[in-house]
Amino acid sequence: MDVKVLRFPANVDDWDLVVDFLRLRTDVFVGELGWSLPTHRGLEFEQYDSFQNVVYVLAIEGGSVVAGGRLVRTDARQPGGSYTYMIKDAHEGRLPGMPAQLCFEAPPTDPDIWELTRIAAPRSRVGAKRVCEGVNDFLKGQGAKYCLGLGAPSLMKLMGVFGYRPQPIGWLTSNHDGSFLAFQCEVRYD
Repeated sequence: MDVKVLRFPANVDDWDLVVDFLRLRTDVFVGELGWSLPTHRGLEFEQYDSFQNVVYVLAIEGGSVVAGGRLVRTDARQPGGSYTYMIKDAHEGRLPGMPAQLCFEAPPTDPDIWELTRIAAPRSRVGAKRVCEGVNDFLKGQGAKYCLGLGAPSLMKLMGVFGYRPQPIGWLTSNHDGSFLAFQCEVRYD
């Protein structure tokens, strides 16, 4: 299983893999979990999927995307200036339908801290682990200190199984799509 880290415009030749990842997200979040997210032509994407600020980390097996996640630096502003990153915007009540006040304190805005969201790894624990390893390797190369995550509580537990030391940075919250927990992991330099 290969891992690819893709940024625009440097990796535009592999952008078909990003399209496959957006399709995988539709299958997982809309199809399997039943979340009411907007899609277009079978692709789930949103304001945080901007070419300007996003990095995709994808696990590829047999030419197909089997798992992936999206990274955004916490000091980034999305095009148009209204949004920053998912945890911060939800915490500040700017995402309708998402629980506000996700975190114990104001989420960071720091070039050494990145956010990992939209983690999709259906039926591929190995794919999830490879994505996490790819994220950690990428963040080490950026000199990052922490990675934030947002997902079901089981995601934080899985990060611990993979050898990271996740710590909650907020309360367990929920909405009609399920339970969510914001957490952070130190980037491993070992």
